[in-house]
Amino acid sequence: MTASPNEAFKELTSTLYALKGLTQELEKERDVIVTSAGQISTCTRQFQTSIQALKDLSPEVVLQLNTVIHQAVPLMAKQAAEETVRLFLEKTTDQMEAELKKVENQCLKINQQLSKNLEKMSFLSRTYLILAFLSTLIGGAIGGGLIHYFMPPVSQLTKTQLEYGEFMLKVWPKMGSKDQEKLIALSKSAKKHP
Repeated sequence: MTASPNEAFKELTSTLYALKGLTQELEKERDVIVTSAGQISTCTRQFQTSIQALKDLSPEVVLQLNTVIHQAVPLMAKQAAEETVRLFLEKTTDQMEAELKKVENQCLKINQQLSKNLEKMSFLSRTYLILAFLSTLIGGAIGGGLIHYFMPPVSQLTKTQLEYGEFMLKVWPKMGSKDQEKLIALSKSAKKHP
């Protein structure tokens, strides 16, 4: 049974609308992928900026600490000298030696405390760097997982059908009406007997 050209045209039109809808869906999915790629790129740039800020901050903190130490040492020396003179005048030589030992121990404790603080500061800068790197990796993994979850793979059959559809869109206007009718008839017979 041969379909009328009008029915064939309606069937072809509905097929074209279906292909157009599929094309629009694919464009939406492509836009989602492009958006996700842009977000990953932005996160990478932010990570690089954070690393540079940490690199810039570390020398500045060390410089400030050195400045504070250089300012504090003369003050501590002056205070220690004043304390020594006072003790020298008040106490005997034995008592003065005991007090000098206390001052020396106090200076050692201060030096040890300053060394510990410097170690803590270098540990914190490394910790921040590691945390920034790990948060970027985790964010990238979550983003990649979401893209994979929300965008199922396209089957080989669908890919083939899309290729044939594109081919038909290009060839159809160039075909003669007899060839178009033959193709419509072949398409209908293929649907009846798959």
